[in-house]
Amino acid sequence: MRRRDFLLGMGSIVAGQALCSHASCATSRGCRLAAGGSDAPEYLNESGYGAIFDGACHSYADELNSMFGVRPALRFYDDTGSKNAFADPDARYPEGPDGTVVLGITLLGQFRNPNEIWLGREIDVLIAHEFGHILQYKRRTRDCWETEPHADFMAGWAIAHWHSKPPEFGKYGPRDMYEFNGGDQIVSEAETMFSYGDVEFNSPTHHGEPHYRAAMVRAGYDAGSMDVDHAFSTGQKWAHMNA
Repeated sequence: MRRRDFLLGMGSIVAGQALCSHASCATSRGCRLAAGGSDAPEYLNESGYGAIFDGACHSYADELNSMFGVRPALRFYDDTGSKNAFADPDARYPEGPDGTVVLGITLLGQFRNPNEIWLGREIDVLIAHEFGHILQYKRRTRDCWETEPHADFMAGWAIAHWHSKPPEFGKYGPRDMYEFNGGDQIVSEAETMFSYGDVEFNSPTHHGEPHYRAAMVRAGYDAGSMDVDHAFSTGQKWAHMNA
């Protein structure tokens, strides 16, 4: 995608989304649970796909903790029949004072390559999106639909911020040798990921259309040089949130 085409397309998308910026808010929306919510599933305490894959998830979560300045617990659950991943504001585990990031095993399985140790770019975006919600909880952002594209923006920012650091060879297995072509690639891979999922994960009323979500990830990626505070406020403007 050429940058000019991206900017022109993004302008028309944002103009349409601005009409929804004053929509009423709900207590539980998309992949973002309300505090004290009773609809949280029974979490699988530790395991998703075994020690290697789960270890990669936790290593990446540690990187996100550092970038976002948050400390949620990371858990997996059986999402058979309702593929999803979400952020829970409740501190259900001692190691997660800022809440819990919950990853559905079936959803992860759509993007996981069993022949690779590294997570895959789609899973990188998915997990970073949920950490964006955890940061929203910590900053007491009002609960509304626009938190979803805002979390997409923060996911793109995290990917760019992470790639700006010198690679540590071997830390993530084959990830260190993966060819990454920057923002255009992140748009393509994000849109592919967002085209999957059930009505909760992919519904326009919960998250937005895949091309809009991918455009928000790209906007966040282009903001990768910002610190987390500046990125957070810039993402609010892109998502038309009332800060």
